[in-house]
Amino acid sequence: MAARAVPIFYGLWTVYLAVFHWRELRARWRDVALFWLIYALVAVPLALYLLSHPGAEFRIGEVDAPLRALLAGDVRPVLQNAWLILRGFLFEGDPLWRQNVAARPFFNPFLALLFYAGLAKLIWRWRTPKYGFVLLWLAVSMTPSLVTADAPSSIRMINALPLLAIPVVQLMPRFGEFSTEKRRFSTQLAYIWLGVGVVTQFMGTAVSIFHTWPNNEEVQFVWQAALADIGGYVDTHEELETAVIAAWSPDTMDVPSMQLLTRREDIALSYFDPRQGTLILPQVVDGTYHLFRPTILELDPFWEAWLVAQGSTVQQQKNFVHYAIPAGLAVQPEYKMDTLFGGQFRLLGYDLVRDGEELVLTSYWRVEKRPSSPASVFVHVLDGAGAMLTNDAWWDAVDPQGLWYSHWQSGDLILQRHILPSQTNAVQLRIGIFDPYTCDPGPCQNLHTEAGAEFLLIPLED
Repeated sequence: MAARAVPIFYGLWTVYLAVFHWRELRARWRDVALFWLIYALVAVPLALYLLSHPGAEFRIGEVDAPLRALLAGDVRPVLQNAWLILRGFLFEGDPLWRQNVAARPFFNPFLALLFYAGLAKLIWRWRTPKYGFVLLWLAVSMTPSLVTADAPSSIRMINALPLLAIPVVQLMPRFGEFSTEKRRFSTQLAYIWLGVGVVTQFMGTAVSIFHTWPNNEEVQFVWQAALADIGGYVDTHEELETAVIAAWSPDTMDVPSMQLLTRREDIALSYFDPRQGTLILPQVVDGTYHLFRPTILELDPFWEAWLVAQGSTVQQQKNFVHYAIPAGLAVQPEYKMDTLFGGQFRLLGYDLVRDGEELVLTSYWRVEKRPSSPASVFVHVLDGAGAMLTNDAWWDAVDPQGLWYSHWQSGDLILQRHILPSQTNAVQLRIGIFDPYTCDPGPCQNLHTEAGAEFLLIPLED
């Protein structure tokens, strides 16, 4: 978005010269005309593309609420942003962790005070071209953040970076004016002030960039730090042929991220969200299951304890945890079944426990064929008449339960826990698999068993 302000600056700068320095502009009108001709030739292809592809600008529509308010006659959001930007140099900067250390001011107090003083000097002498140029550049560079959400945005104001120090150094020539015998102490104090400001700014920035920012959990999620480390680990361990990765977004970012972050194309990777009560075990290679998760993203506590009880070796790496799980682990459901859904998922059985006011169902599945589309398991609690009392499906949960993905590999074992309220009139459970993307507007399309059924019934014993 910052680039969109550049044409605005050159247009306003040309107007500034025409109004306040007409003679100088007229003397160089050929140079100015040539500049605008070249600028237009460079910009026209992009302009034509954007005009013919309005959907390419969807991001602007997500953050332009202050601009829309301004066009509707409400200047308050823009004025509020202006205040946030102005105070961001000393008090509170960019609010978003993914772009910077959240709320960290752009300058420390030593340099911020010099910046404000230098900015006042620029405003005072704005008719002088060199001051007008810097002042106009800084003002226009702030515009993208001024008319969008989350001000002050360091990314949208990045055009200001080349000239951001000029208001600070504008005061340096003034220091020399104090160089008299009587005011030598004032001169020394001024330079000490500047020196302390520069040194503390450098040290503070170094700590923020190399320690505070990369260790923040939101930053690690957005920039896929753990997946980058996992990709490096996979690249250097060629004996790994299959593995499972637990992450936050297996339906969107994880697969393409790993395709970029690892150079290997011969490893079969499956992904799942551990917050959904799910555990995935890949096909066995060399007698061991391999599972990776980001350090800051924990497995379901039940499955974490279960893996440890099975004798898994847990290794903490830089930003991820590696589980080496022995192949002889006890994947033995209490109630065994053998039912294939949609020719893709085989229900191997289940465990069922009443825990106080909850029903805990653990279902065990195996991928027989790589899924052709996302699928989700559903579990319904039914009364004696077959009416549904409660259900566990992805749209009814804060963290969607049981959403499965087409990147899973044949042979993967899927262990899924379902937490349901226990009701006195509950008689049986109904379990099956459906395509969640067929539910809007619906009805949801279930995967059928080999016998043609859309679900299985599980009785609830007293």
